[in-house]
Amino acid sequence: IKDSSGDRVYMDRLLALSKRTGCTVMVGNDTIFTIARSAGAHGSVSGVACALPEMVAALDAAITSDNKTKVTVLEKRMQEFIVRIDRFPTPMGVREAVAARGISIGPLAVPVSADTARAAAEFREWFRPWLREVLHEIG
Repeated sequence: IKDSSGDRVYMDRLLALSKRTGCTVMVGNDTIFTIARSAGAHGSVSGVACALPEMVAALDAAITSDNKTKVTVLEKRMQEFIVRIDRFPTPMGVREAVAARGISIGPLAVPVSADTARAAAEFREWFRPWLREVLHEIG
């Protein structure tokens, strides 16, 4: 079962069901990634990982190895990124991050307003130094 609701109570119910039935539960909302994986979700279908695979993989490894210090640092970074991309229509924020990493993404499906285009440029300016810090923290 992939749950993208972001509802922690519902995720807990799914994890309890998984214990009873053996079904696999995947977290599909990155806002609760750390909570769900720490509580026993089997994996994730992550939008954030499309732009930041190394960060999500490092966070997952920190969770599974019970490295609480690294979990805290990377969870904070995950939430910072989510707050930034949530300002855009899905999946534009992830696309902007991928583009800022130098990966060709092609045109958007629909044109954006001048305000959104300015916000995207501001996001890219924020993202580049932020990404360097994150990659340094990952090691």
